[in-house]
Amino acid sequence: MRFGMCAHFDQAEFYGAMGYDYLEIPVGSYVDLDEEAFEGIAAKVGRGRIPCEAVNCFFPGSLRLTGEGVNPEAIAAHAEKALSRAARLGVKVAVVGSGGARKVPEGFDPLRGRHQFARALSIVGDAGLRHGILIVIEPLNRGETNLVNRFQDGAALAEEIDHPGVRTLIDYYHMAVEEEDSAVLLEHPGALRHVHIANPAGRVFPRDVEESAYGAFFSVLAKAGYHERMSVEGKSEDPAKDAPPALAALKTLSARATSRPAMAV
Repeated sequence: MRFGMCAHFDQAEFYGAMGYDYLEIPVGSYVDLDEEAFEGIAAKVGRGRIPCEAVNCFFPGSLRLTGEGVNPEAIAAHAEKALSRAARLGVKVAVVGSGGARKVPEGFDPLRGRHQFARALSIVGDAGLRHGILIVIEPLNRGETNLVNRFQDGAALAEEIDHPGVRTLIDYYHMAVEEEDSAVLLEHPGALRHVHIANPAGRVFPRDVEESAYGAFFSVLAKAGYHERMSVEGKSEDPAKDAPPALAALKTLSARATSRPAMAV
């Protein structure tokens, strides 16, 4: 498994020196720049110690995905620009969380909102196929949005959309907040294509293998045959201190899960 860090592109040297494999950066850090400024970022990423393999925070809250006034043309234009530039940075996976943009407005038909979100994901998926980038739906807990709160929701939506460029992410933090059993991963084979992780106690960097039920989670990932990317997405007041033990803990958990038969679930 490859371990990355959700961070700004200019932190490639910092996290690369610690042994992380890649960065996951926010779309907002590059999508609205003029071409000259973006070229500067692309050059910097190309010279970086580790690659930029994923992007997140795909839509700004001002670009509505549900409710009245949804503009498919604006969604498509944003997706095309974000993903064409992401491809130039070497990105392989784009995370669509964007809880504010997808939140169904109060009083709006929830089913219609879900259909609107599905349509937006298909639009992004089309752009992703053009640029060789897989789109993954990020389930977010109910404190952040009211649409697609659990992995099971995201996997079911991806299956309904049935788009070759759209799959699902699982975020350990949101899973814990929603009290969702990680064994649900086994009910949707092939749906999982990206992982986020943080210590649910404070949404901070993981530090110790025993501080949360990480072991069971990694065992289910192993049983599900997941061996791709896992990005740390959490807070730290001192990344220089917290990032190395986080990586060590994740590598230990991965090694334990893959060196013995996966636990029964």
